Amino acid sequence: YESVLFVDPDALYRNMDILQNMLPRESKSKDVDAALITTKGFPAFVVGDPKLCGAIEGNLNAELLGSHGYKRFIGDKEEGSPDENQYPYLLLLQMITCIFEGKLDQLPKYRALIKPLLYDHEGLPAIPQHCSFDSDSGDLVAVKGRPIVVSQ
Repeated sequence: YESVLFVDPDALYRNMDILQNMLPRESKSKDVDAALITTKGFPAFVVGDPKLCGAIEGNLNAELLGSHGYKRFIGDKEEGSPDENQYPYLLLLQMITCIFEGKLDQLPKYRALIKPLLYDHEGLPAIPQHCSFDSDSGDLVAVKGRPIVVSQ
């Protein structure tokens, strides 16, 4: 099967210009958001400037990287809960990006964060989609969402 995608070149360049001028911020209201993981890397690879990708990754790691995943945004907590939410599957996206970019030396850092969360799901290794951690102690409070099967 074959698909053809027609793109208006003017719209493409206009949208790229808007994106490039807005980054490394996620939006005018948010400094950093986990959505930038998929923008700068897998699966979109929209940002072509390596210096800008580095700035985005630096902001993500400084502001959102937790003990076992990324927070979606600063202060990501469920309403009325003091617990901090983290999403381990976002580490998998970072690992895939590292592979595509040839940054294999960064894989052990992300693997070490995921490893304590690995469990057996129907005979396959899996990680939880979403975890809650106590804000003060950093202890795992709850595992939520569907399992994400991974390959070691």
